[in-house]
Order: sequence, then structure tokens, then C-alpha cells
Amino acid sequence: MNITIVHPQALILFLLIIPLGKYIFKDCNRIHKGLRILLIALLIFAIADLNLNLTGKGVDVIVIADRSKSMGENGSKTIDEITQLLENSKSKDDRIAIVSFGSSAVLEQGLNKLINNRGFDYSDKVNGSNLSKAIELANSLKSTNRQTRMLIISDGRYTGQNPTENEVLSQIDNEIWYRHCGQVSLNDVAAGYINLPGEVLPNSGFLIRYSVYSQNKDTAQIKLSRGKQTLTKRTVSLKAGWNTFFSRDIASNPGINEYRLEVKTKDDSNLDNNISQGLVRVITPPRVLCVSKMPKDGIIVDGLRQAGIRVDKAIANSEIFNPAKLSPYRLVILENISLKDIRRENIENLAIAVKQGIVSLLVTGGKNSFGNGGYHKSPIDELLPITMKLREEQKRGVMSLVIVADRSGSMGMKTPSGQTKMHLANTAAAECVSLLSDIDQISYIVVDSSAHTIVPLSQADDTAKLKNAILRVESMGGGIFVKTALEAAVKEIGKSKLPTRHIILFSDASDSEEQNGCINIVNKLTSQKIGLSVIGLGKPSDCDGAFLESLASAAGTPAFFTTSAGELPQIFSQEVIRVAKRGFVEEPAKSIILPDMLLLGIPLSTKPPIINGYNLTSMRKGATVMMKTTDEYKAPLIAIRQFGQSATGVITAEVDGQGRNFSSWSLTPELIVSLAKKLSSGFRNAEAKANSNIERGLATVEIEFNKTLAKKVRSKDLKLTILTPNGETPKKIKMK
Repeated sequence: MNITIVHPQALILFLLIIPLGKYIFKDCNRIHKGLRILLIALLIFAIADLNLNLTGKGVDVIVIADRSKSMGENGSKTIDEITQLLENSKSKDDRIAIVSFGSSAVLEQGLNKLINNRGFDYSDKVNGSNLSKAIELANSLKSTNRQTRMLIISDGRYTGQNPTENEVLSQIDNEIWYRHCGQVSLNDVAAGYINLPGEVLPNSGFLIRYSVYSQNKDTAQIKLSRGKQTLTKRTVSLKAGWNTFFSRDIASNPGINEYRLEVKTKDDSNLDNNISQGLVRVITPPRVLCVSKMPKDGIIVDGLRQAGIRVDKAIANSEIFNPAKLSPYRLVILENISLKDIRRENIENLAIAVKQGIVSLLVTGGKNSFGNGGYHKSPIDELLPITMKLREEQKRGVMSLVIVADRSGSMGMKTPSGQTKMHLANTAAAECVSLLSDIDQISYIVVDSSAHTIVPLSQADDTAKLKNAILRVESMGGGIFVKTALEAAVKEIGKSKLPTRHIILFSDASDSEEQNGCINIVNKLTSQKIGLSVIGLGKPSDCDGAFLESLASAAGTPAFFTTSAGELPQIFSQEVIRVAKRGFVEEPAKSIILPDMLLLGIPLSTKPPIINGYNLTSMRKGATVMMKTTDEYKAPLIAIRQFGQSATGVITAEVDGQGRNFSSWSLTPELIVSLAKKLSSGFRNAEAKANSNIERGLATVEIEFNKTLAKKVRSKDLKLTILTPNGETPKKIKMK
């Protein structure tokens, strides 16, 4: 066990117990007297800052030594003397490390039980005092199971980032001691930290905030430059302490731009800290990847290229969907693309890239997109600002749906997600219930060697009850008897008199038995205008794949195959949306421009177009809708949504195509370019920008508005929320 006392002089308070004892222990019995003695001792030890190390592992002391030129020879000698004193006074289990800093920080000696006097050479790094980096390096040496102390030996000057603004400093939970030494300065003026945005777009203006420190009241000449170009040069009056100044610049040169602050005064005792630097990255215009099946470049690609934005085109199954290969792009556009044309792994890669902030995503409408294109329940569904799950008043048409699913023994196998294939098939059928209206009809039949009607044909008005019945089904029996399945489905669908009647047959592509006579049943269904969708678990090349394809061909629809049971909810939903004609609206609809269209620079007075082709969707919570239809569905047409460092957007209208009014609207090219730029920048509004800074315990927040917004905003409209680094709100806070 190790005991350390930070303020041993406080122990003299024990002597006061003798003269004050008659008052302290007046009218006390033995128990009360003992308790009072214990409380007094604890209080004195608390004042003395008594530390007990019960681990027996000793204490780590990390010396942060200033080796800069401003310390002089006496400063270096003081550092050596202090480290030697630490060596002489430590116990056998204590360890000492030395982090030296000048223009950069280096580890002079790692945590060791003995000081290694190896004559460390720091002569090439003395021009500067980067204390902030030294604190970061020292913090990285900490051990989680040992007590740690940090000792800064410095003259108090620094260059580079203000140490009090360093996030690492706020996270350090150990004690930091400070010993001032070095040359005596009669008057010192120093260039402080330059507050710059990390990156900006070309030709965009931004605010530069910079500070100058003066030990006394003084007059100085300051110069701020970008490269060889001087931005400002003036003579200013400085008060004692930190002085803050502002300037503006317009980003022009793509790449890294270096900013330099120089300060000069007549009587400056230290010239080593009169220059500070900062960097701004001017990013190039966004590079866009457009995935389209159009043989020629349409209005999207042409419009972006005319605006000077580089656009690359790719086919749906391109390997470019790998997150690493997506990194050169800021935006991916899926132009009227069905997800069945894209491999599942590529869809997942694209979703990961959006979630990780690598790219933003824009999806445009058409008969191959959104609900018709299998977006519902896909990996990118949850990222979009709209949902294919419609409000009750948006559900069009009336339909009767019978789902016949394989529940043979093979469906009991577990998938990589840990769920059985049967459970995922049940989940897909339950999702179909969510897409139906109260007046639609639903039936769920499972088949092995015989048919079992789980849900007889009934109205889909009690959603919870229907889903519970479907989700309880378990796999059992041998392979699926397809003829028996179709006969059971025909019997159930025959009970319906609704105008749209449809059967979904789900079977194992490697275990579909009883095939004779199935084609005749499908032909009768077709003659009665009853639709059939065939979904096979497996591949077309499996032993029964060709049979399932022949059934789909007789019904006049393509067969769907998947080797991943996790895709079943997506495929089932796509077929329900397609059959119910709830995915795409071809009737002309008027539209309205909403106030948030100003984010794209489109005036609210603009006359909106008539839309004669759009995907029926509804807005997702948290999205920003800029344009919607005025028909009975009030469906979103243009919407965007912030998603971490990325953003997603949709144009649910069919942008390109013969007779499509949206493509002939005069503002469509401008809108697409503005939307691409907004999404590429992560959908960060430019109407206001906040800059924060902390100097010596004083936090300041400055909000910069554009001219239009500045005239409207009043101080009472601003709300300030203060959070700790852990995201908590302090209970007590002093404000001016």
C-alpha cells in the first residue's frame, strides 16, 4: 500500500485539537467522542489530500517537459533537477516517464523505474511549444490499473492549438501538476490559435477567428495571410490577456490552403511564439455515381455535367458498390432501378457506405423503383426519407391474397442470423398483412405432404390477430407437395368476389414434389384472371428450379429466386405492392412547392408542374419534404433526410421518360443540381453557422447568419443548450 499527501502542511491542524478539545468534546460519551475524533481526522486528511494506493502497484508520474527555445539553459537544468528529485524520492514500485515537447511532442523516456540519462537530443525541434500534443501523448501512456500523476514543467507559453481547447484534456481524470520555470519575460506578445473550418466548398465564404495574447497593454501589427496572399494587415491596440479578431475569406484554390498569423510589437521579450498556422481543405466539386439502365444520358446526367459536376455511370451489378471503391464519390444516384437487378451484397454495401458517411444517396422514381422495385424491407429502406408502408387513405384498389408457403423439414434449418427459414417466411407473410387495407382479404396456408390452412380467407382488419397466427407456424414433414398446395390455394381464392385476386406460392427449389398436373391448374387460374407469383428458395439451377420457372411462365410472371431467406420479406412485399397497384400512380396529379424548397434555392413563387407518373409513398418521421402532390394521396415528391455524416434524398416522380411532365419542367435541371450539391455536402443547412471556442476557462459561442436570416432572428428566438463531454446537462452553471 502506498500513501501520498499532496498538502502535508495541513496536518498541523491536528495540533488545534489540544486547545479546542474542551469545546469539541463537551458533554460527550465515549462513543460520541470517538466519532468526533474520526470525523475531524477525515476532514483534515481531506484538506491534506491524502491518497491511498491499495493496489500495491505504485504510482506512475509522467513528466511533460518543455524543451522549447524559450525555456533557455536554466529551464533545461530545472527539468533535469526535478526529474532527479523524483527519482530520489520515489518508492520501488513507482515509475517515471518523460514526454518532451517543442514544435512536436516525443517520448523521451517510457514508463520505467529508473531515469535513463541518455542525453536526449531535441535540438531540431526547439522552435515551438506544442503543449497540446504533449498532453495527448502523455495521456496515451496511462495505465488503467495504476494511479497516474502528470507534471508539466514549462514557461507557460505554447504554439499551435490552445491546450484548454483540447478534447483530451477534458477527459483526463487524474491530477495534473504544473511547475513554472524558464526565462523571465518582461513583455510577451504571442500569436494564438486560428479558428478555421475543416473543409469548405469552392467559391464559398467563411469566417476566420484568430487570437493574439499580450502580457501587458500594447500596440502591435498583425498580418493574416493565405499562402503568399495577404488577407489583412493592420495595427491594433491589445489589452492584457487574449484579444480576438475576425476576418473573412472566399475559398478559391482546391486542395490544402495554409493560413499564417504573424504578430509584431516593438518590445517583445520572446519572438519564438509570434507565428501560428492553420489549414483549410477546399474540396473539389462532388463526384457523382449514377446507376441507370437508360441507354443514353438523360436529364439527370446531362444536367449535372453541364453544371461542372463529374458524373460516372455504372451498371446495377457493378463491383463499384464496394465501400472502398465508393470512397471517391460523394453521391450515388439510383435512377429508376429495381433492387432485384442488384445483388444483395451490393445493396448491403451501399447501405453500409451511407451509414458510415462515405456517400449520400438519391433515389428517383419510376415503375422499377421504390415499392415496385423491392425497396420495402430492403437494407436501404430505413435510410430513405419516405416509406413504402402507406397510410390507410393511400391504399388503392381492393385485393384478395392467398399465400401458400413451404413448411417442410428443410424450413427448420437456421440462417446465419440465427432464425429459422420458416420464421423468416412467416415474417414475410406477416409483412404482407401490414401492406393490406382493412377491406382487403388474406389467407395463409402452409404445406408439407398436405395442406394446413392457418388463416382462412378473411378481411385484413385485425392485423395483430392475423400476424400472431402466422408467426406461430413451425416447420415439419417432408418436401412440399406443389399440386396439393395449388389446389388448397384455388379453394380459398374461390371464396373471394373481389376484383383483384392473387396467389403467392413459396417453395423450396430443391424439394418441390407432386409436379404433375400443376401447369393445368395455373392455366385455369389465368383464364379466371387470378394471378400467381412463384418464389423459390434456392437457385434456378437447383433440381426443381426449372419446374418453378415453368409455373411462373404459365402465369405470365417471372419467377423469383433467393438463396437468402432474409430477403423473403422484401420479395413478398414487392409482389403485394405490384399486384395491388399501390406502387406507381400514372394518373396526372397537381403538385405544390413547400417552404423547405428554399433549401435548394427554388423560389416559392415558382409554378409547380403537373406530375403524370410517380411512386406512391408516405413521409418518414424526421424527413424534410419540399414538394408533394395535391391529389387524394398527398404523397411526397421531393424529400431529404439527414443520416449521420451523409444524407438521403428521393424524387418519387419519374424524372425521365416520354410524356413525363417532370422532365419538361424548366426548373428540373436546376433542382437536380441543387439537390445533388445539398446531399453531397451531407444536407447541412448554410443559413447559419456556429463557432465555439474555449480560452482559459471562458467558453464563447458565435452564430453567423446570412443577411436574409439575420434580419428576422431575434435574441429571444435563440435557445442555448449546454452539455458536458458525456452529453449531460450541468445542474449548476454561471452565465453572463
